[in-house]
Amino acid sequence: MRRLMLLGAVVALTCAPTVVADWEDNFDSYADGTNLHGVGGWKGWDNTPGATAYVTDDFSRSAPHSVDIVPTADLVHEYFGYTEGEWLYTAWVYVPAGFSGESYFILLSEYADGGGQDLNHWAVQMRFDNDDNIVEMEHGGPNTPLIKGQWVRIFVWIDLNADWHTVFYNDAVLEAKPWTDGPNNDGSGIINIGAVDLYGNNASSVYYHDMSL
Repeated sequence: MRRLMLLGAVVALTCAPTVVADWEDNFDSYADGTNLHGVGGWKGWDNTPGATAYVTDDFSRSAPHSVDIVPTADLVHEYFGYTEGEWLYTAWVYVPAGFSGESYFILLSEYADGGGQDLNHWAVQMRFDNDDNIVEMEHGGPNTPLIKGQWVRIFVWIDLNADWHTVFYNDAVLEAKPWTDGPNNDGSGIINIGAVDLYGNNASSVYYHDMSL
């Protein structure tokens, strides 16, 4: 029942013309080839320049650009002040037909440069798995076919007031549980939206466009 109610809320929110993004980035305003470390609030994990990603015109949902999450990328954008309310996190992802490896889309309830396991708390960890040709959440739950060669919407409905979230990929529900549970279901998270992490994990390139909170 709760999942149906949340799905209805998400549909209503995404269809409402008055909804305005609190934060958004479509990467179109940056020059082609821009190194995003230190640009637009983006940086490599732990503020590491070598974990950056680059703006590209190889693929885009709307011209001209997207961000290319290359094998070495671990690209982070932090958020501040998101400790209550209901939020919708959206990202469009393009997995090329020749994709190989495993790449990740991650949301954290808490993030700190150099924080390790003590100060970094994962809330959502979605894996694009080429070997099994599926998209799934880390540490169990349902999966859905990995779609290649076209743009696909990821969105996460986050209700911080109720400590709950629901994760969708191509409108399929992959996860619905407390926001503070984390991928390991250990309850170590906090009531906060801390950061997004686009993690290449040595897989081939995956592209993101039209991200918003």
